[in-house]
Amino acid sequence: PTYPFLSASNHTRTAVLCGRDTVQIRPPAPVKRDLEAEAAKLAQQGRVEFNGYLVTLHIAPHRLVLFQDGRALVHGTSDEAEAKSLYHRYLG
Repeated sequence: PTYPFLSASNHTRTAVLCGRDTVQIRPPAPVKRDLEAEAAKLAQQGRVEFNGYLVTLHIAPHRLVLFQDGRALVHGTSDEAEAKSLYHRYLG
């Protein structure tokens, strides 16, 4: 039997950005997010800033930045596990 979900290519990829206390998270496959809809959904979670290129969610002490291609930056931590937890909690 094969289990494609367990394949490494089906997991989010993370990278700690050196010296910035930030983790970048990339989805396993390219996606196109509707940033306006994401901003409306996230407005219930905290302070949101939105423009045509990104959505920023402020949840002290963190800041999550979501791009249209699904990439996200989690500011305020260099712990990949914590960043992935925040990503999945707020951005799915």
